[in-house]
Amino acid sequence: MKKIRIIALTNKKGGCGKTTSCVNIAGLISKKKYKTLIIDMDPQGHALLHLGITKNNVSPLFVKSLTDINKYSDSIIFKKNEYLYITGGGKFLEEYEKNLTPNSFNPYALKQLIYSYFIDNFDFIFIDTPPSLEFLTTLSLVASKEVIIPTLTNFLSINGVEEVVDFIYEIKTEYNPDIEILGILPTFFNHRTNIGKFFLEKLKKSFGEDKILPPIRNNVALAEAPNFGKLIDEYKKNSLGNFDYTRVVLAILIKHKK
Repeated sequence: MKKIRIIALTNKKGGCGKTTSCVNIAGLISKKKYKTLIIDMDPQGHALLHLGITKNNVSPLFVKSLTDINKYSDSIIFKKNEYLYITGGGKFLEEYEKNLTPNSFNPYALKQLIYSYFIDNFDFIFIDTPPSLEFLTTLSLVASKEVIIPTLTNFLSINGVEEVVDFIYEIKTEYNPDIEILGILPTFFNHRTNIGKFFLEKLKKSFGEDKILPPIRNNVALAEAPNFGKLIDEYKKNSLGNFDYTRVVLAILIKHKK
């Protein structure tokens, strides 16, 4: 049976580099000739936008496929290149989540979509979740096998990670016994400051050194790349951002080959 990795990137806190990490990790993995799909589950649609897909190009069919699997159409998938694809619901996800109730909510809706139409066509699926722990994030985690938690290296952010970890274990208990935390990803890391180093060490002590992925240092090129619809290696190959995300990808692929 084909081995597929389904990895969600999640944090309840915005501004932690979640979407930047999702798009660039997925993009760099696709450059290794692994067929890769990004699923943008955030109503803001920033992963889609990062790859040049504006809100006017996003179809309501993605959301309709969550409510009725038979309404799926290949037209909801956008091709970036031979190995990288993206889909998502954009603004239509906001209305979808607003109309959900505990009684109407099907936590397996995204999983059913993935296993019906995507599972045989991709080596990696990355899911970019919204900055919350509500219905859309639940759908994403129920569908995933692994989770990466991007976080800033400061006191409040690290405390927020503990809440996300607790939520993941709730999902594991109630819906998805196979889900595991792949790693915690320190972002916007300033390796020149003592405070940055202090909180990086605190992360290692709190969650275990083996669970901490290589940190992503502060790098303006990461903020600039989406303006051109480019991945970091396409925009500035010699940047710290490209170097750091390449290290993260290597850590993920080492596990893939085991």
